[in-house]
Amino acid sequence: MIPRACVLHPERITDYPGGEELPPALAERFGAWLEERDLPDDLTTVPGHKLGGFMNWCTTDRPDALECGACRAPLELFLQFDTAEWWLGSWGPDGAPHRFRPLEERGREPVDGAEDPAREPVGMTVGRGGHGGLFVCAADPRHPVSFFTQ
Repeated sequence: MIPRACVLHPERITDYPGGEELPPALAERFGAWLEERDLPDDLTTVPGHKLGGFMNWCTTDRPDALECGACRAPLELFLQFDTAEWWLGSWGPDGAPHRFRPLEERGREPVDGAEDPAREPVGMTVGRGGHGGLFVCAADPRHPVSFFTQ
């Protein structure tokens, strides 16, 4: 997990929690809403490298107790590391770029396959090609951090 030298182009985004972060009744309503519209759940948890927000728990499911080991306060995502900055298939049906593609990449033509270097500008592979999050204690950031991978 050693990044290659690259230039950062920070973007301000709004990140929404996925279904596992929502209260059960709201998660059920959200799932039904997606199903009614035949949409995948790509409306939440922005991929890529980011500060704060929410993590996508697509591989292992969210841990039951996402809490600090020192004081049991909730953990918050501080920094996410991601193998890819955007997902394959993140071009809309009309060829328009997906909203999670970085602004500087939106004018590029889509490239099929995993060989698009723009998809992995940091050159860092997390686990087997997933993402990981560094979590800090919401009550005291001096407490030990936790790292979860997907």
